[in-house]
Amino acid sequence: MSIHQDCSSCVDLGEIENHIFLPVYLDSSGVVLDSSQNMITTLDASYNFLLNSIQTQANYLRSTIYYYKNGDNYTFKYNEINKILLRDSLKYDIENTFISIYNGTFNSGNIPTNNILSKVYIQYIADTLIGHPMSQAFISNKGTIINYLHSSNIHNQFINALIANLNTTTFATNDICESILLQMKDKMYYRFGNEVDNVEYPLPFCPGDFITLFIKMKCDINLDNNVGGSFSSESQYDILKSMFENKDDVEFNDSTKEMKLTEKIWRIRIKLI
Repeated sequence: MSIHQDCSSCVDLGEIENHIFLPVYLDSSGVVLDSSQNMITTLDASYNFLLNSIQTQANYLRSTIYYYKNGDNYTFKYNEINKILLRDSLKYDIENTFISIYNGTFNSGNIPTNNILSKVYIQYIADTLIGHPMSQAFISNKGTIINYLHSSNIHNQFINALIANLNTTTFATNDICESILLQMKDKMYYRFGNEVDNVEYPLPFCPGDFITLFIKMKCDINLDNNVGGSFSSESQYDILKSMFENKDDVEFNDSTKEMKLTEKIWRIRIKLI
């Protein structure tokens, strides 16, 4: 399919050919990117998940970013209406659409049940500490964790990376958009037939394409205050440390008396509709 055509007749050729990744790490702590300074060329993840979009459309992404070619130089601009549609649909899918783990397990070897991102992370906490993703009774702040992850603005981080340094009227450089465009030219070269210089084009995303996000997953964990109860004179921190200090991916800070999980990168591969 040429970029001069719409994507109504675009054929889904499989996840390898039509898989594009955003070349930045997004952050579940809520740090919203306003530039592409943390862009890197090689990304790695501890866990891989699939998300079949319910609302995030290829057409929103296609119609949000436009590029202008001048030889081997590319500049970009964005469309405000489609930016909002893309942002809101991505927010919906991150908060409401189930993800499934792909070709892997958590630390215990157990496979988490399909659920929304925040609730799968709670399964990860339980699995890391107790050894099973459904052993969650001791986590006292599950609702806070869900709200924390939902308010982390991952959808805004995605959008801000796409439109950094851009506006809606004139074309400018953007390393993130250029990386996405060059990935598409490499894997989906057949979509760029008859491309010429000095013409404005949309990024030729089609339904069935994948866009992958890499997210640094972390949050505070509060455990049931009854751990240890009145059966020991030790502090809760000391009891927790004695219980979990030999667990993989658990960290203790004796000066602050805090226990937390090691930050992990989760790769969320979203299939666009």
